[in-house]
Amino acid sequence: MEFDSKYIDQQETTRLLDEEKETSYGGNGTSHDVISKKNALDRSSETARWKSIRVMYLTIFTEAVTYSVILPSIWSYILDIDETATATLLGWANSTQGLFALLAGFICGWTAGRYNCKVPVTVTLIVGLMANILYMCVYIPESHQITALIAARALAGIQAGCITVTRVYISEGTTLKERTQISSNLVIAQLIGYTVGPLLQVAYVPIGETGWTVGKLKINVYTFPAITNLFIIFINLVFVIFVFREIRVPDEPDKHASKSDTDCCTEYQSVGSEGTVHIGKSSIDLPLVMFLNAVYCVTIFSFGYNTTIVSPYGMHLLGWSREEAVEKSGIIALSLAILAIFVIAAMGRLLKRFKDRVFLAIGIIMMIMCTTLIIPMGPGVPPRPDINMTTNSSDDGQGGCPWTYSWCDTTPGIAVAQYIVSLSVLGVGYPILQAITYIIYCKTLGPTQQGLFLGIFGAMGNTGRVVGPLLGTFIYTEFGVTWAEGCLLALLIIVATGVFPFYKRMVPYTVYQKKCIS
Repeated sequence: MEFDSKYIDQQETTRLLDEEKETSYGGNGTSHDVISKKNALDRSSETARWKSIRVMYLTIFTEAVTYSVILPSIWSYILDIDETATATLLGWANSTQGLFALLAGFICGWTAGRYNCKVPVTVTLIVGLMANILYMCVYIPESHQITALIAARALAGIQAGCITVTRVYISEGTTLKERTQISSNLVIAQLIGYTVGPLLQVAYVPIGETGWTVGKLKINVYTFPAITNLFIIFINLVFVIFVFREIRVPDEPDKHASKSDTDCCTEYQSVGSEGTVHIGKSSIDLPLVMFLNAVYCVTIFSFGYNTTIVSPYGMHLLGWSREEAVEKSGIIALSLAILAIFVIAAMGRLLKRFKDRVFLAIGIIMMIMCTTLIIPMGPGVPPRPDINMTTNSSDDGQGGCPWTYSWCDTTPGIAVAQYIVSLSVLGVGYPILQAITYIIYCKTLGPTQQGLFLGIFGAMGNTGRVVGPLLGTFIYTEFGVTWAEGCLLALLIIVATGVFPFYKRMVPYTVYQKKCIS
């Protein structure tokens, strides 16, 4: 039977199972707050469970805000420190964050699944405080300022490990009927964070590059976001320490649920002479799991590269000044995040009528369209900066394609309308593909080792976050935007071809088990 994903109405009363049953991760529940079915879940425990889920919403919101408030201005920050910097250095800064997020995500996912979620979340938030303190102090040392900035981004990458922990807890702290809706809420919380971050950055533009100084500390449009991040992370840390309580819910289909709901379970049941019995655990559809990991990696790769080059792209091909790049990049990031929220909300309704895999195919097609549209096709050529006759060099603060980039001579310009359309398609395709890949992946996993597999899933996403900005900006700097986007387009087409053999296999774990048994 093919499955239809449905967003079930979220209810804050849940029937949980026997204490001796296994948790979502295959371990017994003795080391966690697994509540017995024989004793109804008391109101205080049920309230605590929902408070913990909402703390996870807050956590992923915090990480999204702290990431997105920095991103629009980091290129201008680098240029303010070192005017000779190229887009490749920007790629290194963002890739360093992605690399440490990759390692942290895998370790945090394994720790959360094996032991508990509270410790890794607490540690990552504390590291996030350290990251922002270092980021706002980059101006203080007289040398090695770029090194300090990259180190701050590395620590910010460790903070991003909390994303995997939120996914693990949502997988283990919810019933099967609740899980799809709450997973969608988690994505929406992240997207709201991606909305608030750029909005704050735009609000800080009037502070300017000069700002003011407090002792040796320079507070300006680039460092003030770090102060905001400190405040938000501290509030999140307080809620994690004093409100979050880990309550794990074993995966078990509700006997009153409809057949389509039962198909979304992560354990298959058959009815025999003695009633309902469990089928022994068997392997998941590993090739499909690997393919979904690859899709997620390429999705983050594409988005990471395209968002990294927004400021350089605008300065080089559209002639933005450094100040305009900060403001307009923030507006673009804000617009994309708002658009993504509406897209996810609409997708939640449409998933009641269409299968998940349909949206995965749509998301990949839209990412291909976006990449095609962002390639410059004219009219004209990119603007060039004016030459200072005294120094025989151009001012890096003004807009225009640098004279040091030879590819500017052969690259056509791009119409502003075409660029806006390409970003709009990105704003629709990316959230669809990111969210639906995660939802299908969770349904594909079996009842064991979910923490490990979700850690791998997060690590693959962070691999894309590492390689995308680094490789993309290198190709952009050396060969131009046409080659960079062309290589990305080829990669997306390769992933799209993989949809055909796996399309009908994108079914929940239980449906896959039924096919194996039959």
